[in-house]
Amino acid sequence: MATLQDLYPALSAVAEALRSQPTQIKAMEAQLDQVLKVPHAYNAAQELASQKSIPEEVRQLALSRVKNMVVQSWRSKTIFSDEDREQIKARVMQFLDEPNNAISYHNETIAGKIARQDFPRTWPNIITDLAKVIQESAQKRLSNDNDPTATLVTRRALQVLGAVLDEYSSKVLATTTPVMIQLTGTLLNPLSTLYGQFSARYFSRLNPGTVNDPDVGYDVEIAQLLFRSITRLMIYVWNRVKQLSPQEDQIVSEFFQNSVTQLQSVFNFRVELIMALHSSQQFSSLNAHGEHTLKLLKDHIQFVVDDYFRAMQKQAVSRFITMPRCTELVRYSWDQVVKAMNSPAELRTNEATAAYPSHFLCSAMLLFRESLAMWSPNRQNASEGDILPSDFVEGAVQQLVQTFLPLSDASLELWSEDPEGFIEEEEKGGDAWEIDPRPCAERVLITFAAKYTDIVIPVLKAMFDAVTTTATTDLATAKQKEAYYAAIGRCAHRLKDVIDFDQWLTQVVVKEVSSTDPLDRVVKRRVAWVIAKWYSDKQLPASDGTVWEVLRYLVQDQGEASDLVVRLTAAIAVGECVDTLGFNADVFQPHLPFVIEGLVQLASSCDTYESKTRVINALGRVIECVGQKVVPLVGPIQQVVASLWQASSTADGSATVGSDGAVWLFRAAMLVLAKALVTASREQSESLIPIVVPLIRQSLTPESKLHLDQDALDLWLAAMRNAASLPAPHPGVLSLSELIPELVQQMHDNIDLLGTLLQILESYLLLNATMVVQLHGPALFDVMKKILSSFNVRDVLAASELIFRLADPTSWPESLHNSAYFWDLLKNVIEDKLNASVLSEHICLFSRIALQDPNVFNQLITAGATAHQAQEGPLFEGLLDQWWNKFDVIAESRLRKLTGMGIAALVSTGRHEIMDRLSTEILNMWMDIHGELKESQVAMDEWIKGGSNPDEEPLHLHWERGGNTPPDTFMRGSEDTPEEARRKQVWENDPIRKVKFTTFVAEKMQQGTVACGGQEVLQTKYLKHAEPALLQQLEVALASGL
Repeated sequence: MATLQDLYPALSAVAEALRSQPTQIKAMEAQLDQVLKVPHAYNAAQELASQKSIPEEVRQLALSRVKNMVVQSWRSKTIFSDEDREQIKARVMQFLDEPNNAISYHNETIAGKIARQDFPRTWPNIITDLAKVIQESAQKRLSNDNDPTATLVTRRALQVLGAVLDEYSSKVLATTTPVMIQLTGTLLNPLSTLYGQFSARYFSRLNPGTVNDPDVGYDVEIAQLLFRSITRLMIYVWNRVKQLSPQEDQIVSEFFQNSVTQLQSVFNFRVELIMALHSSQQFSSLNAHGEHTLKLLKDHIQFVVDDYFRAMQKQAVSRFITMPRCTELVRYSWDQVVKAMNSPAELRTNEATAAYPSHFLCSAMLLFRESLAMWSPNRQNASEGDILPSDFVEGAVQQLVQTFLPLSDASLELWSEDPEGFIEEEEKGGDAWEIDPRPCAERVLITFAAKYTDIVIPVLKAMFDAVTTTATTDLATAKQKEAYYAAIGRCAHRLKDVIDFDQWLTQVVVKEVSSTDPLDRVVKRRVAWVIAKWYSDKQLPASDGTVWEVLRYLVQDQGEASDLVVRLTAAIAVGECVDTLGFNADVFQPHLPFVIEGLVQLASSCDTYESKTRVINALGRVIECVGQKVVPLVGPIQQVVASLWQASSTADGSATVGSDGAVWLFRAAMLVLAKALVTASREQSESLIPIVVPLIRQSLTPESKLHLDQDALDLWLAAMRNAASLPAPHPGVLSLSELIPELVQQMHDNIDLLGTLLQILESYLLLNATMVVQLHGPALFDVMKKILSSFNVRDVLAASELIFRLADPTSWPESLHNSAYFWDLLKNVIEDKLNASVLSEHICLFSRIALQDPNVFNQLITAGATAHQAQEGPLFEGLLDQWWNKFDVIAESRLRKLTGMGIAALVSTGRHEIMDRLSTEILNMWMDIHGELKESQVAMDEWIKGGSNPDEEPLHLHWERGGNTPPDTFMRGSEDTPEEARRKQVWENDPIRKVKFTTFVAEKMQQGTVACGGQEVLQTKYLKHAEPALLQQLEVALASGL
């Protein structure tokens, strides 16, 4: 058995395996796991990690394990005793002189996670202890540069303090706020004082001659760590405290104003340092310490803007813009953007050596963009002094478009070397635009257009006029035209009244896209993008075919003046343009064959799955929008689906490995495309079965279904709903019927998608219920029994009902009994433990079985009693009790009639348990139903008197007066598919609608009278206790013919 003495050898063995014996890693880690199960093991591991005489890799591994367990189970008394906890917390401070960064990081995390749960209740001194250490070691650092221990302890203590504040401030508890307010009062002044001292030190010491000195870099790092801790306190106060006291409000305000000053000072200092390094050409002599120092300055500025100012702005922009010096902050940030726009491109990269880092420029633009509301002329009570001058707005728009919107050399290089990678960069979504200057500048432009529409639109119109009359003579003019088009496309919906788009298409675009100059590829790609933006933003129909001529040409053109980027962009544009409210399929139809051909060819020629997916998505949208017009072109699409699917598969049909799941996304898009093809083809979709069946099968393999099961089931359901028939399986011929075993297996395994699976089952039953039950009855009823207890019980009952309504009555009784599915249904009803509404649906299902063959129903109960060693008499009695009890739960008259007809069918068998209730419950049930139908007859009479034709509805029932339309719960979204007609036919042929209730009851009463021994037995044995008035009412009702 493992003991604590085994801890060091076990850690050493894992460390050795990680270093040089990878095949032994799992075995060694298993041994270590056993040792760590010994009581107090994690306390011992932390103590071991604190001993600097032990090899660093062993110490790092030990503390890593402690960190992981603290994160997972700090409150577990099994893993950490009270004594362990106290010793681990105390030992945190011992790591403050740790030179190893990884070990120090683990200690930071341990401290933060423990503080989140224990501070201040059982670890009250952690912050005061850290503050004391920081103050003492920082003063030593300030007074003596030759004390490396003081420097190290200052850095480590600040890192731990930051981790503690990070974790504790993230707690959303009422008790957290007063503690954070108290900490702010305690820490703000001493930390701010130290920050000022260390900032002043590096301001005075850091220059091109000392930039490589690591000692100077430590001052920058310590200042940064100090500011981060202060900021965590101030952001918490800003976010959590709705009503600040005057003193607290003053603290927040003063720190904000000081931070504005600090940002300006640090940024200006850094720019001067960078420019001095450039002018003295000392960048080549930068060593790792120098680059790290420049990066620390860059990161510090970024933190001030993103984690302080923008964090405040995001939380409460209305409060933010009223802060003192906020206008100064925003204007200063924008001024740096302007300076960057007027500087060489190498000064605005995101490298540490750039004077205007691109990430900072994005943050500055966003700070400006989100603050534009306070200067908007649309703002209520805006004074003249609050509004940005028109020349400022015009200049800003022009600078944004001319500086940030043109494609960079790096982008053009990516375009040339990796066209599909370029498209991926351009199309990536999420928040990526917040750190990329070009898309960020586009968002600022959009905001300008929204807030200063009257000023910006004429500027954009002037750009449009210029770009449409400027020829592309070199790469520079091509890039500028591309940038102008980008600006126009981003604001397309605001330009609809000033730009004649159709004229632009016919007079300008047609010439530009037909150009044979390779330089025009840049413009062609952006033209396709603008077209997509114009149509998708305005939701306009194509007034003529010019749009489709242009896009079709761009998709198909493979000459020197085009390339993969242009074709892919055009393909994406096609998908966006067809998917608009105003799409006109008739205008598009002449171009459809060419567009399909171009997209199919493009999908095959792309190398990456990301690009293939985009083309397939566009193709799918086209098919969805044109519908049956695509049917003559299905062949080529079917071929490309098969070939691309196969190319993305290994031998067993599972997907090959792709970047970030790109292959799975591609295959999901292929399934969506196949579904679109099936849906468009409707009754003619039988020709698609050779690809549909393999796609479904391969998508439901154990590996694939984790990624594709929903899309595969959607395709399967579409194939079933659009099928014209369901032939029996035949060797060598792919058919949908051969997928039934897979359906049953999926119903057994995939509870999450059981609703869709049951809809697929219903589609099979609507096509050929008898064949389904004859071939797969035992397995089908077995799985129905299993899933009866699922959340989809109503769907299970609905599918079961279709079996009993549509399948040959001789095909299911044996399987229904052998599976014990009927027995479980019966038990559910008799035990009366489920929801009353669900049990009423059980009764309705039993009524369907009884309507098919009441004798079979009785035999199922009898056979169930024998199989389960129960007495059949009590079973009948319990069932009939619930049949009556649940009758009043059923609100819908249609279903109340069903249950009445079901009990009438059972009366026809003459079984004594049923006949015994004839004079009471059954007669009352029938009369209730008759009363409801009588009301409907009165309504029918009034309807006829109103001039309506009575022949239109031979059996008028009030629940159908809304147009005799089946409810959505019955149609299940099958509209606009061939299944819609099948469902309506089932609805129309329902005995509830076709058979008169009184006629049916009279017939079953006659059969029951014969079965029980004749009229005399009926009167003397079963009706002798009936109320005479009730019998008379029944006779009148049966005679009424309703």
